[in-house]
Amino acid sequence: MKPLISFGELLGSGWDQFIRDWKPNLELSIRFLGASLLGFIATLLASPLPPLGATVLRLIAVLAGGAIIVHTTLILTDVIRKRDAGDVKAKYDDVRGRALFWPFIWVMILRSLAVAGGIIAFVLPGIWMSIAFSFAPIILLENGLRGTEALAASHELVKGRWWQVFGRILASGFMTGLLMMLTMLVLVMVIGLFVGFDKSFALAATSSNMGMQVSLTDGLQGVLSGIVQAIFLPLGVIYLVKIYHSLKKTR
Repeated sequence: MKPLISFGELLGSGWDQFIRDWKPNLELSIRFLGASLLGFIATLLASPLPPLGATVLRLIAVLAGGAIIVHTTLILTDVIRKRDAGDVKAKYDDVRGRALFWPFIWVMILRSLAVAGGIIAFVLPGIWMSIAFSFAPIILLENGLRGTEALAASHELVKGRWWQVFGRILASGFMTGLLMMLTMLVLVMVIGLFVGFDKSFALAATSSNMGMQVSLTDGLQGVLSGIVQAIFLPLGVIYLVKIYHSLKKTR
């Protein structure tokens, strides 16, 4: 087998693609912010409602936001996969996203159950499975394999090169996570300039209701997280797709 894409090439080419496609990717990933805003609005609307009504409203918002996140992740991964394969003008397809919505969720559930089971049994098997099954969602989109077949294909692709894949996922994840953390820090500082650094996220000063304080604070943090995800989540997907295509090319 040929060596995988180098760390430098992975990080460099992934960043170049991120910069090149930032506008079309952001047009799609902005939906992550929409999902966060749903939760924040539900929190505001739920505050005057009785406990049961508030709980139902928040649950509806969580389910709707989760559906938006899954659907957006699906079609974002699909279009990035196509662009990385050479179709630089590929556009996202909402119809295809709806058609593969439930198969995509099923693959994600199976992968999560496998990883959770490995962690419960012993932490190391869970880590091993998280890497071995990392590419199952991409395989679903590219090859049409579903459920356990997608997981098995991902495992076969990683087989014999687990440590190489682990190192590249770790490096690209660190790069993406660092950028997200720094951006979040900048956003908090900007808010602090207007409301005071001691009051950033301290919405309790405007309410004597401790529960309301926590909910509003969590809601605002969720919105900020949605902004950061909308900007940088495409970069994380780009890196994962590049590792996947490198695995295929070097077999």
